[in-house]
Amino acid sequence: LLVNRWQNESIVRPLIEKRRNAGIVVLTIPTVCEDRALRDLFAVTTVPHIVWVDAAGVIRSISSGSELNATNIEAMLAGNVNMPQKDVRERAADLMLEAPDDRI
Repeated sequence: LLVNRWQNESIVRPLIEKRRNAGIVVLTIPTVCEDRALRDLFAVTTVPHIVWVDAAGVIRSISSGSELNATNIEAMLAGNVNMPQKDVRERAADLMLEAPDDRI
């Protein structure tokens, strides 16, 4: 599932089509745009933000995009999750330091 929680479909769809037409990527997974429920559930501060959910619906890992590979997918399907976790608090703290005083 690909989630773009910031932009609506009228912005995302043309970008997907442009990449498809250029032969860059053919997206075959479901896409969700501007989803406020997911925005509230997951404290995403950097992208990509990969949430690994098992067959029972339990979150088993949260990682960066570098962990999204065949080895980790196979391990996840086998129930053996062992990968570095994304530290969302670290980047959130950085964002707080970078924000203007009136936005904190």
